[in-house]
Amino acid sequence: MKRDRVRRILSYYGSKIKLAPNYPQPKFDKIVEPFAGGAGYSCFHWYKKVELYDISHEVISAWDYLIKNRDQIPFLPVDFNHLDELVIPIGAKNLIGFNLNAASASICKIKSVWGRNNNSFWSRYLRKRIYEDSEKVKHWKSHCCRFDEIKTDEPATWFIDPPYQKNGFCYKFGSVGFDYNKLRSWIENLKGQIIVCGNNYDTWFEFDNEIGSKNQKKQDNIEMFSEIIK
Repeated sequence: MKRDRVRRILSYYGSKIKLAPNYPQPKFDKIVEPFAGGAGYSCFHWYKKVELYDISHEVISAWDYLIKNRDQIPFLPVDFNHLDELVIPIGAKNLIGFNLNAASASICKIKSVWGRNNNSFWSRYLRKRIYEDSEKVKHWKSHCCRFDEIKTDEPATWFIDPPYQKNGFCYKFGSVGFDYNKLRSWIENLKGQIIVCGNNYDTWFEFDNEIGSKNQKKQDNIEMFSEIIK
């Protein structure tokens, strides 16, 4: 049965929202994203039991607000000069802040010059679109924690998309100081379908599938992934 996808909700750097159709279909009823970010894979398979995890409180508070406060989205402000002038819940601020610019790795405070005249970023049009799609994700769950704090006793489709080793430094919790060896060991204990993402510069994992789509800056980064079933 064909279902409409959930369109981009957080304009988050590396969210896989456009690449999601290129990854394997989920084989389990539950999808777990330990590095949720913009949750592009889950947005494509929104009808599953989705659990989003991220160490970033900014990311999770935005998702949490969207999931639990859908009815308030149509009333969120659009006309303002600076995000900090808004007297609204922090999750609402972060939802807006991730949509003030393109593919952001952190909260933006003001609209870019380009974004001010572009309905793809925070505007009445985008607010309406997010409100419409939020109906589809109201059954999702979101949690703020490290990947190694997630319960792993049940099989699921695990979509693991950590910061890139080379280009992941731009995140608040990025590649600098990240323990990729610990992540690889943690992955070995997972059950179900495990989809591990990276690019051609990542050496921490052996990737065997190439998507071949270049990143937004038109550099030579090639998206890679491996699928493990156990």
